[in-house]
Amino acid sequence: MRQVFRVVWALALCVLAACATPPKPSENTGQRVVGTVGNRAVIPTRAPIFPQITARNLDGQAVRLPSGLPGARSLVVIAFEIDQQSVLEEWSRAFGLETARSVPWVGIAAPAPGYEIFSDAITSRLRSETPRASDRKRLFTFFDRNALLAGLQVSSVSEPLILVATRDGDVVTMVRGRPTTEKIRRLRSAL
Repeated sequence: MRQVFRVVWALALCVLAACATPPKPSENTGQRVVGTVGNRAVIPTRAPIFPQITARNLDGQAVRLPSGLPGARSLVVIAFEIDQQSVLEEWSRAFGLETARSVPWVGIAAPAPGYEIFSDAITSRLRSETPRASDRKRLFTFFDRNALLAGLQVSSVSEPLILVATRDGDVVTMVRGRPTTEKIRRLRSAL
């Protein structure tokens, strides 16, 4: 009997979903309808934002981001895992970050929750691997990864994020993973 009830209930839901009509733009739904797909309204989602955070650079200074970004529009490279280092080096070469100073950029290491207790060791290791003082000022550690992910509307940390953000927190464009010609073009045009 329970199985029959579940099947009937599932069919009823399917029929209701098929018969539902999307709200018309003139209806006061509180949301702007930009179109329909089938019989469902398409409502734009909130654009990703760079959330207000306080991160520490490798010299130990607390900096408010995104207001503390070096440019009106800055390249932001975010790593979540240590094994993403080779991808970060590819991005660094693609933009000439080690030699060119024309691109305003910052790097953020955002380790997994629970690593806060190792923050001094992580920062010390990164500092020892970063000989130039100018780079230590633009490389940050931030230990509330979930806040960063929520603002950026990202759920996976399997690849690094590279984005262009404004000091107001607007994310102009965002890409993931290894550099490609198209990703580099998108980021450069957004800067």
